[in-house]
Amino acid sequence: MINPRILITNDDGIDAPGIARLAHALRGLGEIVVIAPARNHSGAGSSLTVRNPIRLEPYPPGLDGEQRFAVHGTPADTMNLALRLPDAPRPDLVVSGINNGWNVGQNVRHSGTLGAAFEAASAGIPAVAVSVDYGNPQEWSGAEAYARRVTEKALRMVAAGQRFLLNLNVPAMKPDEIRGLKIACHGVSGYMDGFIDRTEDGGMVTYGLSGGFRVADPHDGFDGRAVSEGWASLCPLMLDWTDHELRMALEAETDW
Repeated sequence: MINPRILITNDDGIDAPGIARLAHALRGLGEIVVIAPARNHSGAGSSLTVRNPIRLEPYPPGLDGEQRFAVHGTPADTMNLALRLPDAPRPDLVVSGINNGWNVGQNVRHSGTLGAAFEAASAGIPAVAVSVDYGNPQEWSGAEAYARRVTEKALRMVAAGQRFLLNLNVPAMKPDEIRGLKIACHGVSGYMDGFIDRTEDGGMVTYGLSGGFRVADPHDGFDGRAVSEGWASLCPLMLDWTDHELRMALEAETDW
């Protein structure tokens, strides 16, 4: 495939360091265009804006001269707009990230990074979501290296006519510190959220999310366990949420 069109997005916002690093990591693989939310929408999942106008704003070119646009809406809004503007060329591949924080297990359904990727896949565009563990200071180089490696493979899959949604999660390590790439199943680990309460001036009690990452997968064949043990995890996801085994069992029932 000659000069494929790669559309890069995220949920952390167009000024987030991860999206700039992703665009730079994928340089030379095709024509790169960046379109991302104007501000952070972490946790937005696949939510859409239904009551307010959505504004598209041209943004200064990126580090390698790539076109950039900011959307005043959610990650799903951003992808819907990018794929449905009348004069917008259709991308060959969407890459969403690099998200600051893993998107594995139960967190997949909350993730705006995945929300954008799911919108692309729903429109028939192959997509890759990329996330890295939190670090202080943050180490991006491993995620950059694996994002490029997986994107190169994804472009070969696109050229072969395959459709897919791949969820890549990477430890916050240098490339040579990562144990390798493991093809994993979607597990049940994730950031287990609780709430903390605060009493503000005037006596009002408010609540905020709190909690940390908990490994709940039985072995490293699952995404959360794999990344927690130093592997880069690549999990193919599906749009079909049907429990087919239960569907067939329900079809066999005669007392509906």
